[in-house]
Amino acid sequence: MAEETIRNNSGEVMVNFNISPEYLGKFELLLDNQLVNTKGKMQIKLENVPRGQHQLEVKLRDNSGKIFASSGQQTFYLHQASALIHAN
Repeated sequence: MAEETIRNNSGEVMVNFNISPEYLGKFELLLDNQLVNTKGKMQIKLENVPRGQHQLEVKLRDNSGKIFASSGQQTFYLHQASALIHAN
């Protein structure tokens, strides 16, 4: 997904991630350095993401809260059609 352009007029972005080998811990998904609640799932739909450049990062914390693994920041671009195109 790095440097990918996503086209979605409603601002929806699907994020999937996994870790191999399987590891028990707490996943954290950050969008533009803000924590997004994953509820322990490795697939999440982000809604109402504004157009433009964004950074995603996934962190895995162990039971003591220490970061066990991180994806590093991945940049993506959300493109939405202009509201002015069909304005009358």
